[in-house]
Amino acid sequence: MPPADDTSRQAAPRPRLAARILPSARPVGTSADHAPVTPIGSGADPAPVGDIEVTVDGRTMAMLGPGGPARELALLAPYEKLRADAASRADPSDATGPAGVPVPPVPPVLPVLLGAGSGAALARLLELHPGPVAVVDRSTEILAATRLRERHARDTAAGRILWVTDDDADAALRTLTRWQYEHGGLQLLPLPHPFYLRLDRAHYARLRDVLSASARYNFWERAAYPKFADPAALPRMLLITSQYFLMGEIVTACQRLGVPYHLLTLDDDEVGRGEFVEKLLRAVVEFRPDFAFTINHLGVDREGVLTDLLEKLRLPLASWFVDNPHLILYLYRRIVSPWTAIFTWDADNLPSLRELGFEHVAYLPLGTDPVRFAPPASPPPASHPWRARVSFVGNSMVYKVAHRMKAGKLPAALLRSYREVAAGFGAHGERSVESYLRMHQPDLATVYDGLGGAGR
Repeated sequence: MPPADDTSRQAAPRPRLAARILPSARPVGTSADHAPVTPIGSGADPAPVGDIEVTVDGRTMAMLGPGGPARELALLAPYEKLRADAASRADPSDATGPAGVPVPPVPPVLPVLLGAGSGAALARLLELHPGPVAVVDRSTEILAATRLRERHARDTAAGRILWVTDDDADAALRTLTRWQYEHGGLQLLPLPHPFYLRLDRAHYARLRDVLSASARYNFWERAAYPKFADPAALPRMLLITSQYFLMGEIVTACQRLGVPYHLLTLDDDEVGRGEFVEKLLRAVVEFRPDFAFTINHLGVDREGVLTDLLEKLRLPLASWFVDNPHLILYLYRRIVSPWTAIFTWDADNLPSLRELGFEHVAYLPLGTDPVRFAPPASPPPASHPWRARVSFVGNSMVYKVAHRMKAGKLPAALLRSYREVAAGFGAHGERSVESYLRMHQPDLATVYDGLGGAGR
């Protein structure tokens, strides 16, 4: 993960240019009219690019110049050094290939080419490095001229190449951050193309500098600290919040009990996005929590970004459901992790939650703030509106339901019968709305199945 940099920036303007391929030297005796042509997608190796002529603001320059492809291959020197160092430390008997031929060890890095160039460095890197590589290139005219993405379509489909073409450097860094943790948090190794640093310095130099700093920061090693290491110490809580009404009481309880906590505020549109991932990663390194805590699975995205990330960080997630968990968890049926513990206020939900695949399920009853909700020091006067010993404070969510029904544009069949269905569901022992409809309202179940995730 790149180190923190909250400086407000606009994307550097992208140079407008024209690019033309200069073919490599043809075999002796081959005329231009009879030069071999390799169609893209034919499966055969295309003819190599000799150089690329780039014109910017009326000025024309060659990408490689007299040095040719060898000049581009030189940018792989940092990777080749790591490969040589790994080979010098390896036991020759540890890894052998076919016929007992030793296989060179793979450096534990994720190479990132800053600029695709002519494709010579990319082709060589794919030969040397069996793992995934990233290519960052926003020069669409050069990519169109070389057709490297089309030439490497199979490698891309196989996950060998990640193409990062974002115009904005920060967006590119977020893409690389996510790619990094998808591959176990290996160190990013920037390999800048010298031509791109001259052509579009504001963009590529920033990427080079941030990625180099990220390697020195060594985030993933810092995040690999032991959790709950001191049994005598109170656990450190990372609270994921989005203005939920119970979070204030939980924070107050932490303060009174002396429990260390860190609030990670989540905006409504941030779930699963790069910004939230970055904030979470930074909080883990700086605060070093023992576990993350959320209410009603708040912050857990349906794509599994958060769950997968916490698993890689070996950071447990405690999710306390203070409402019917089945009304929420049906969205997360494919996101079950041994690093997630589900707590429910209703003990009757325990068997059905285990049936969903959750290994760690426990009963945690609802609570209250005993300081905020306490009898007054002196009895209230007889005329006080809260004369009873116990009063209900809250609302039945009538207005919220009406708003959701209006915004949801639900089918007429559901709108006509929802009161009857709600009454029947409330009186029935079934906890799942979907299962209840299938058993008792099969016609409505078909309509319900046609709703999207948000409609449900």
